[in-house]
Amino acid sequence: MYTRGEYENLPADDTNLTTNYSVPEVDKVSLVDGQTVGQTATENYMIHQFKNFVGDNPSCQVTWTGQSSLAPSASIVKLQIYNIDTTTWVDVATNNAIGADTDFTLSGPIADLSPYTDTSNVITCRVWQEAT
Repeated sequence: MYTRGEYENLPADDTNLTTNYSVPEVDKVSLVDGQTVGQTATENYMIHQFKNFVGDNPSCQVTWTGQSSLAPSASIVKLQIYNIDTTTWVDVATNNAIGADTDFTLSGPIADLSPYTDTSNVITCRVWQEAT
């Protein structure tokens, strides 16, 4: 399930966000080919959230590639994973250096998926940026 939304505060849990990705939007973000799905915000957080099946894999590499019309050098972009055991979001990668409208990748290893995987073997990750 891929969802997105604009929020005054960052959600504390991994509940689905307000807008579901459409099938064409999921197709757009399934490949690294320059196609993106936007999310606007005014003085709030722009968030994209991704729930993915990881099966019985003990570890994984979490990767997001995209861009922002608001330069990460002006407002940091974060990739996070939800820890089910501690009910907190954990930083995986950040970017606060690149300019606007430029493709960049956030990526990081998750050495042990056990605290992040739900009973259906699904992890939840999100990418967010605060509009300033």
